[in-house]
Amino acid sequence: MAINYDDYKGKIGDMSPEQLAYIQANKTFTPDLASSSPWASMGADQQTADQAAALGGLPQIQQGALSQANNMTAMRGGLGGGAANRMARASVEGGALAGQNIRAQGAVDQLGAQMAGADVTTGADKVNAGISQGAQAYNTQNAIKNLGGMNANALANYGEKIKGFGAGQTANALAAAGGGKK
Repeated sequence: MAINYDDYKGKIGDMSPEQLAYIQANKTFTPDLASSSPWASMGADQQTADQAAALGGLPQIQQGALSQANNMTAMRGGLGGGAANRMARASVEGGALAGQNIRAQGAVDQLGAQMAGADVTTGADKVNAGISQGAQAYNTQNAIKNLGGMNANALANYGEKIKGFGAGQTANALAAAGGGKK
């Protein structure tokens, strides 16, 4: 799960400079999908190259094995028509089976590369969640401090108003009692 950076509009200015820098840099370096991860892409590219090299070398290995089998048969009395056909068919079948095995291993390796990319992306998401939580805590602390200041200001204003009201009431009472008039 990638972070929606639009959630931080109006809040980024309230963050510490380290949190702000991390979130802005993270927009660039964290992919939304594991398959778009640069680590997964590098792993997939390496796996594709390894598989192509293995498949490319398969005909030479197959031909070498067939030649060795022909030589061994020739040393034992020669190669008959039926034996030559069976050896050629076995060589073709062995080559096809080897190609299938290489492709199957390639699919496993490809999935492993994607999983590694997903692991890296998941790790980045964990860091993002921690940073997001830290930013929210920072914003909450600032809101609590602001509320405390607002409450203190309201209390001071209330005290001043009460003093003024009390002074007015005292003046009215003195005036009504005839005090202060000469």
